[in-house]
Amino acid sequence: MRYGFSMGFPIDWATWLRSADVRDVDPKSGLTFDSATFAVESAVQGEGVVLGRTMLVAADLAAGRLVRPFRQALTSASQYFVVYPPRAIHQRKVKAFRDWLLGEISHS
Repeated sequence: MRYGFSMGFPIDWATWLRSADVRDVDPKSGLTFDSATFAVESAVQGEGVVLGRTMLVAADLAAGRLVRPFRQALTSASQYFVVYPPRAIHQRKVKAFRDWLLGEISHS
């Protein structure tokens, strides 16, 4: 029995299977979750396979709670932005958050 957990991102099982040239698997079969947390936790508990962003499961991969069974990976066109008025960078809390976020990104 195969379970698929999708975390609601633009890259879904159908897209991944097409890119891997897999044609004999129904991408609509299996379970789906609206919450990435529940999807990842189910995979950690051995309940199936999760399709998600590497950055979101990096700690579970590093700790061996999850493994990447295939080399096949896709790149998302999604982007994230931190937006604030130019003068806001002079606020200690805004600068601290921006600096922390940039530091986290550079470690991934």
